[in-house]
Amino acid sequence: MVAAYDLAQVEASVATDDQRPWRVSLHGGHSREFSAHASSTLTELLETAVERGMVTYGITDHAPISDVRFLYPDEVAAGLDLDSRFAQFEAYAQASRDAVDAFAGRIEVLRGFEAEVLPAASYVADMRRLREQHSFDYAVGSVHWVDETPIDLSAELFAELAARLGGIEALLVRYYASVAEMVERLRPEVVGHFDLPRLYSADHAAHDANAVRTAAEDALRVIAEVGSLVEVNTAGYRKGLGGPYPAPWMVERASELGIAFTFGDDSHHVDHVAANLERARAYLLAYGVRNISTLTREAGAVVRAEVAL
Repeated sequence: MVAAYDLAQVEASVATDDQRPWRVSLHGGHSREFSAHASSTLTELLETAVERGMVTYGITDHAPISDVRFLYPDEVAAGLDLDSRFAQFEAYAQASRDAVDAFAGRIEVLRGFEAEVLPAASYVADMRRLREQHSFDYAVGSVHWVDETPIDLSAELFAELAARLGGIEALLVRYYASVAEMVERLRPEVVGHFDLPRLYSADHAAHDANAVRTAAEDALRVIAEVGSLVEVNTAGYRKGLGGPYPAPWMVERASELGIAFTFGDDSHHVDHVAANLERARAYLLAYGVRNISTLTREAGAVVRAEVAL
């Protein structure tokens, strides 16, 4: 293991080429046609991925939530209701099919979606139905909501939720329990931004509390049992966290549990495509990870493959 304070040295010393097998993203490609908070088109995002030497690019727009109470403010502002949101997702499913063929020979495009965990009583059936209906290659399982409140929408909502639950430590414990439940029930191929609550609480001591670490480790054990990949999500860099999701100790513990990693750029704009990918590679190398896993098409099926960093 290389200590955290050596990360800059590792980043400076890691050589890169324009195209290597590890240049993959299995979470991103959120496009303005199909996501109210994205700002580049799907074609623009994929063309940029080609230009930046990406080998495999999984597009994973957000699945719709089947309850009008959980429409996001930007969706409401865009005039979307449940019917139009589901129609938008159906259009995404078709556009993703078209993209696989349109970019064949230039980049491997995989068709995925980012699952939601609402409504609590029906999300598993809802997400499975969407997957089967549109024959998606894979799913990214993410938890954006805790107790029916979004945790990455604003610092104010995050603080209100923490106060309601009895503090940030209680929120974090509830969050990791939700991740464990989601992985166990939904069994996604990829787990998205594992420690997402860092976004509005990165420096809070609660992240090191015994109860929080125990809850996070419990979630990691479930991930290991299911066999999901944990993404190293580069959005952490652009959001001012000083590194990707997940945190260093989680990388080390996941490795000990035999969990494999992959990369995700969580792109919503062309500037995000492949951004900080080299730094994320150096980050994994600094904490002893020498390989990542990706998904690829083989004889008509999508299979997992390991590639060296």
